[in-house]
Amino acid sequence: MLLIKITNLLLLGRVTKLWWLFILPITFLTHLNFASAQSDFHVVIDPGHGGKDNGCSGDHSIEKHITLEIAYKLQQALRTVAPHIKSSLTRYDDTFLPLLERAHYANHNQASLFISLHCNHVPQAYVSGAESYVLGEDSMGSLSDLESRENVFVGKYAEEYRPEVDDILNQALYQQNLKESIAVASLVNKHIDIYSDIKARSIKQANFIVLKSLKMPGILLETGFLSNLGDESILLSDSGKTQVAQAIAKAVQIYEASLNPQFAEPVYQQESTPRSYTIQIASTKHQPANISRPEWASLSSYDIYLDADGVYKYTVGNYTSPEQALQAREALYYKGFKGAFVLDKASLKSEDKLN
Repeated sequence: MLLIKITNLLLLGRVTKLWWLFILPITFLTHLNFASAQSDFHVVIDPGHGGKDNGCSGDHSIEKHITLEIAYKLQQALRTVAPHIKSSLTRYDDTFLPLLERAHYANHNQASLFISLHCNHVPQAYVSGAESYVLGEDSMGSLSDLESRENVFVGKYAEEYRPEVDDILNQALYQQNLKESIAVASLVNKHIDIYSDIKARSIKQANFIVLKSLKMPGILLETGFLSNLGDESILLSDSGKTQVAQAIAKAVQIYEASLNPQFAEPVYQQESTPRSYTIQIASTKHQPANISRPEWASLSSYDIYLDADGVYKYTVGNYTSPEQALQAREALYYKGFKGAFVLDKASLKSEDKLN
């Protein structure tokens, strides 16, 4: 644009040829500086469901609409806090898009990070909060309904990607992507917990097809439970969706900055206040869990919390990183605790501890 204006002035005789020789190099160098400020980091934002696939529903909400609105807000938030980061959406309207076509879009466009946005639903109306999922080789039994709901509508790229998945899972690429995905999930959970009215629950692993087919780090974020009136109210409000989107954008900004070589450690390990994680192995409402089952005998100790809603929570271990906690969760899974998941200890209140 500046070059066009200068050219017009020259044609009008208001700028001499001598000035032209001085201005052109400046204009060129300015363009180079602008170009060098751009980033190769590309975030693909995937609004879950769409078209004939409504996703889950609350009393007043439909998942596919909420995820699209948050996706738009997330892209806008990224342009504000990190304009050098490229972002794109897998769908921009109420269009049906099979799961593997979403993954194909990210792979084809050589995305650096994939974030799939969803909303959750369970029969227990008291359950609330946001959950981040990373790819896990073994599906936990407690996630079977959720996985079934999120894994429908696979799409035409099944033959292209499914054979590749089995190969990737046995390679270092899977381990590296898992490590990076956990780092992103940790940051997203932290920022949602701090900067939105929705509380973060945990980082979990699951066999979501849309994650299995990626060639880059990716997370599936359940932004809240539409079966919970509080979460639904927040996600229906413009301010609530904006809070969630801005929290995710800040997390992405920090993660992208951590990829700079000057950072020697993953960004989630550089926090001034160390974070700790535990494994929640069970929860019950209004009455203690049945600890006479065989798997409980394998535990040397566990902690019990009772919150204000009358929910008993049973946790095991204390870990300094999500990676350590996920490894411990896998061991507990094979002991018989199929619903075990990683929990940030900051979400537990010390005054609720019973033992």
